Order: sequence, then structure tokens, then C-alpha cells
Amino acid sequence: MPAASRTGSQLSIVSPTGYTASSCGYCTAPGSGTRSFTKSSRSYGIWAYRLSPYHYQTLIDQGWRRSGDYIYKPDVLRTCCAQIPIRLAVDEYRPTKGQRRALTQLLFSVRRSKPKPARWKGKWSRDRDWDVERRWQEVVPPSDAAEGSSSGSSSAWADRVAGPITNRLEARLALSSFSAEKYELFRRYQGKIHGESEEDISSEKGFRRFLVDSSLTLTWPSVGQPLTASQESAVRSQSWSTCEISEELPYGCYHQEYRLDGKLIAVGVLDILPKCVSSVYVFYDPDFGELQLGKVTALQEIALAKRLGRVEAMREVAYYYLGFYIHGCQKMKYKAEFGPSQLLDCSTNTWMRLADVAAKLEAKQCFEWSSASAHAVGTRDGCETDEGQVRVPTQPRPPPGMLDAQAMLGALNSLVRGGSAGHEASLDLVQAALVLEAQRQEEGINLLLETATAQDDCELVQAVECIAALANAELVSSMVLFM
Repeated sequence: MPAASRTGSQLSIVSPTGYTASSCGYCTAPGSGTRSFTKSSRSYGIWAYRLSPYHYQTLIDQGWRRSGDYIYKPDVLRTCCAQIPIRLAVDEYRPTKGQRRALTQLLFSVRRSKPKPARWKGKWSRDRDWDVERRWQEVVPPSDAAEGSSSGSSSAWADRVAGPITNRLEARLALSSFSAEKYELFRRYQGKIHGESEEDISSEKGFRRFLVDSSLTLTWPSVGQPLTASQESAVRSQSWSTCEISEELPYGCYHQEYRLDGKLIAVGVLDILPKCVSSVYVFYDPDFGELQLGKVTALQEIALAKRLGRVEAMREVAYYYLGFYIHGCQKMKYKAEFGPSQLLDCSTNTWMRLADVAAKLEAKQCFEWSSASAHAVGTRDGCETDEGQVRVPTQPRPPPGMLDAQAMLGALNSLVRGGSAGHEASLDLVQAALVLEAQRQEEGINLLLETATAQDDCELVQAVECIAALANAELVSSMVLFM
């Protein structure tokens, strides 16, 4: 059955944290290891204790993103660096010259019996279609390639131009898990690539929280049901060669490990969701810089999305999500090179081609791209009171894609305290604004309202507005929210 019809089969348990201000890691030079000195990054946040993959798919299509169990939505109106979701329709992917060269370099790095010609000039692509899966299989052939598989001709071509494999590269997928080997690789990556000092690098606990732990419910795509305890135990004991996946995998958080002659050289952290493969993070061995592992791991994740989309139970997997994009930020520039890219208009939750909105991005307009009366995002209204407290972000105007928190509070007060029939029109706001325990709705709403004596209570408004950021009645109706 379509994924959309299964969203109600699971509950998610989340706790809104409201509106936050923090330092920004994108206002400083790449590799500096420093963040902004002021709390200029603005976002909404929720903690997830149990998160349906169907709900999370809806969330990321409304501008949210997870970091471990923390899920946040940047306020693109007020934040210093407007973070915009970016994705790629994998069947439309067209590699750049640099991406083709990265796989060419990898090909000659694992087949060292013949040197790369000094004047290569794109021989890999000449007179041949460029399909990311087939090109990857020339680097890492499936185990049955020698026995006449469909990739045999590609391997024969690679043998001819680069010689036989001399260094074995493996790429294997497994559910996310901790190992000292991964953590040590992460520390080396953060230190040398991001310039972080030894004391600033995340502890083992932080690493687990950020890149291993996940509240995503492991779910079978074919039936939309969570794995049983025994099924989960069995799946966690397995790993899959990424070139040979032909059956459904549970939705959830995975680690894709890359080993060269047995040595771990890269780990891609990714979520497999009903409509996409979503890249969470990647870290790699800085001593293998010539392999351009950042690029080639992304190419492999694109190939993975294409492969999963051919599995009957996962045929809706059609996109590769690269997280957030900041136009003009050097750290983010590479994401737009995996094209044709699509960006999310956070005011309407519609995806638009980056090429179609590039001029507006240059003009600092980061949303409302299809509106004739669009407002530029050049003004930063500020979100702090004189006392330094984060103020209600609906002043002077709601962030894009949000409902009005004051209107929702008014509707809730009227409904619970016996509002007149004239307030019936506000019921749609109530439905979209919050859902507490499904069997105890009225009691839950009363408890929420009793936390504030007035409609202008700052914390209450922020909490309700955070719920409003979910902006999807079906999604919210399947969540249990703890305030």
C-alpha cells in the first residue's frame, strides 16, 4: 500500500522544546573549527522518543531535520544563515565532470596494475552512458561478476583500461551501531578536516547521541509495521553489500562502511525512509584525501537510492536528501553540484528546482519564491528582549510555513472553556496545532492551558507554535506530545 496510507499505523512520541537561539557553525571559515560568537542561529526543536519513519518523511518535507533524537526546523526568516532543505531526484541525476573524475580516480586507486593515462580526457564517459550504479560496479564489482552477471561487461572494460583489482574496496550497509574503530575515525576526521581541538571533539557519548542512536522505529516497508524484537535482533546481526541489495530493508538509521583492504576509511550515516535515502553525516580518513571520499560516498548513496527504488516494497524511494543548503556558503556549495537539485520553499512546503530560484537566492530571498508579493529576507528582526530572552517569534510576523500561535491559543481557550458556535471555524487550527494522548484529548488540552494564566505567556506560545510548525493534521494526530 502507498506510504501515505500507512502513516496512521504508528504513533510517534515527541516533546516540543520551543524556539531556540544558538551559535552558528556556518558564519566562520571552513576548517576553522570555530562557531559564531553570538547566538545568531534560530530554530524550532522537538525531542523524539519514538519516531515513525512515515512521520519523519513528512517532517523533512516540511523543513525539519534530525540530529540524533533532536529534530529542528530553522527559522529562515530570522536566522543568520538561512538553511534550506535540498534534495535530488535520483533518476534525473547528471554527474558533473568533477564527480566523474572522482570515480575515475577511485577506479585507478583500486586497480593499480595500470597507471592512469596522462591524457585521460574523459575516456570513461566517451561513447558510453554514464549510470552511477554501473560506474560504481566498475570500482567495486558484485561478488558474482566473474560468473557472468549483468555487470560483467563493465568489469571487463575496467580490467582492460585499468587492469585487475589490486586493492580491495568494500562498501557494506548495516543498522547504525557503535564501535571504537568508528569513533577513532570520527575523531581524526573532526580534528583534521574541521579543525576541532582535542577537547572540542565530541565525546564518545556525544558521538553515540549524534550519529548512532536514533528514535526512528525500524519498520518493514511491505506491511508498514515495526520489527518484532526477534526480527530486529536478526537484522542487527546482518550487513549487506551495497551492490547486491535486492530485497526490502527496514526503514531506519544505517551506517555504510567503506573498507580498503580491510581498513575502515569512511562511514556514511544515513536514514532509509519511505521516499528517500537521507544523508545524515559522513566522516572519513583524512589520510586518503586523494580518493575524494566525500564525493564518492555521496555517489554511492545516490546509487543506493536507485537500487532500493527497484525493490517492489520500496518503489517510492526516489530521492536523495542532502540535508540543508545555504546559498553562498562555501561549506554547502558541494551539495548543489549533485543535480538537478531541488530546494524546499518553506513558505508553501513545495519543492522547486534550484536553477529556477537561484536569482532570488542571490537577492537574499530564501522563501516565498512563487509569490508575487514575496518579501526579501534581508532584514533580521532580532528575537531577543532587552533581558536577553528569546521572544515569541510571531513578532513581528510568523516564520514561513507556520501557523499563527496566538490564533491557535485563542481557539484552544475558546474550545475548552465552552466557546460559542462562532469559534467553530477555528477547529481546523486546533486540529493542526496539537494532539495529546488520543483517548484523553480534552484533559490534555486543559492541562496545557492551565500552565498559563494569560494568552500572552511566552513559553506557552512558543510551545504551541512549535507544534504548529508540524503543519500537518494527519501527522500531528498520530503523535503523543509531552509539553
